[in-house]
Amino acid sequence: MNHVSLIGRLIKDVAVHQSEKGNSVCRNTLAVQNIYRQNDGDKQTDFIQVIAFGKMADRIQRFVKKGDRLGIEGRIHSRHYKNRDQQDVYVT
Repeated sequence: MNHVSLIGRLIKDVAVHQSEKGNSVCRNTLAVQNIYRQNDGDKQTDFIQVIAFGKMADRIQRFVKKGDRLGIEGRIHSRHYKNRDQQDVYVT
């Protein structure tokens, strides 16, 4: 089963664009604090790329702004490609 739940804060303003097929797409980054503390006592933060499609993308644009706390559920998708220098790039 591929299921993930995250709670974090958006690190930039929400922008929605239209795909080639006319669907709404929202790409952003969610700052999620880890529950474990580092040696200096600070909590580690992970920056996770998130994408929403369709009506959900439109709702996010309408109701959410940079810095707002957001809970999301979805799935993780990984892919890889070769960049201009023919190096493998992995994206999650």
